[in-house]
Amino acid sequence: MGSPPTMKKLSVIEGGPLDRLQRRLGLMKLEAPLIVRRALVFSLVAWLPLLILSALQGTLLTNVKIPFLYDPSAHIRFLLSVPLLIVAEVVIGPRIVAATGHFITSGLISEDRYRDFDTAIVDAIRLRDSTLAEAIILAITYFGAFVSIRFVSATVSNWHSLVTGSGHPFTLAGYWYALVALPIFQFLVYRWLWRTFIWCRFLWRVSKLDLELVPTHPDQAGGLGFLGETHRLYGIFIFAYAATVSAVACREVLFDKVPVQTFKIPIAALIILMLLLFLGPLFMFAPILLRTRRKGLHEYSTLACKLGRLYDRKWVKGNPLGESLLSTPDNTSLANYSHDYELVDRMRVFPFEPRTALALALAGLIPMVPLLATAMPMEEIFKLLLKALG
Repeated sequence: MGSPPTMKKLSVIEGGPLDRLQRRLGLMKLEAPLIVRRALVFSLVAWLPLLILSALQGTLLTNVKIPFLYDPSAHIRFLLSVPLLIVAEVVIGPRIVAATGHFITSGLISEDRYRDFDTAIVDAIRLRDSTLAEAIILAITYFGAFVSIRFVSATVSNWHSLVTGSGHPFTLAGYWYALVALPIFQFLVYRWLWRTFIWCRFLWRVSKLDLELVPTHPDQAGGLGFLGETHRLYGIFIFAYAATVSAVACREVLFDKVPVQTFKIPIAALIILMLLLFLGPLFMFAPILLRTRRKGLHEYSTLACKLGRLYDRKWVKGNPLGESLLSTPDNTSLANYSHDYELVDRMRVFPFEPRTALALALAGLIPMVPLLATAMPMEEIFKLLLKALG
């Protein structure tokens, strides 16, 4: 018998240096994430100074090829994607907490592995709260911002950098963009990826604990179907990131005259990458699900054979008393075990339904509709969508 689990909450979303700083600034409370306030603050700190500085320097509406108000990437990134990355915390965070507890309450973790389960939770919390980890993320953020601005410079003058014979000097808004706005967006993205890594690392450790799976579970995943439902919520992150990608592509189509067809392969690669990132780790449960399915098929097949012989002897070759076959316990048992065997036979070797992959793919594709609209009338887009449905 193992010792009772401590039932620590594993929220890979709440915690860490950034959250501690936000609590000191009054942007968060221990039991109140204040999501709307934080989403507004992060969004406005990134976007509002860009608006003001562009107006002061005359790049808000004129004087450059891409004025600030005409750049869709700036508005989508900071007014849509940044708030969504904050809001995602109250969507995904509680589900991860619930999923962690479900391993215990559902009996998937045997009592002799409680200690190992608790150890996995403690290690995940330690990584989540690591100051070094977020310092490294911050360093990567500024390196990424430098690379984005230095080596992916616009070919025409725009609101954040001017194209001159001597180089690409920043505008006033450009300095804020490089030092504050873009790092805010990139830090939130990289922090989400780090937290997702912590969660998947925890799941990897759990997958090694000889889980008590049920081959006849109606979720057709031995009782692990709740993990697929949890990961489906990562669609909000995919939508936020894909919206920014779509906006950047729209800017290049509108102002740099890049053909829309150029983005077909990158968009497909992005969708595949996101599916691998958020569903790929769940395949770590494939070995134990496969073993459970094989064992279940063997055991239920053996049981069905024994039950079938008894049934055959009594009702086909026997039945000397002339008992009625209708509504007998024997008949009900045979039907039940036939149904159980079918459940085992339909058991998947991955803990998510195909519609989960479809939902995540759509979360990445829907933000691409404005990109299509730059080259195709909306009426034609709707017709295409209707044809795809029918």
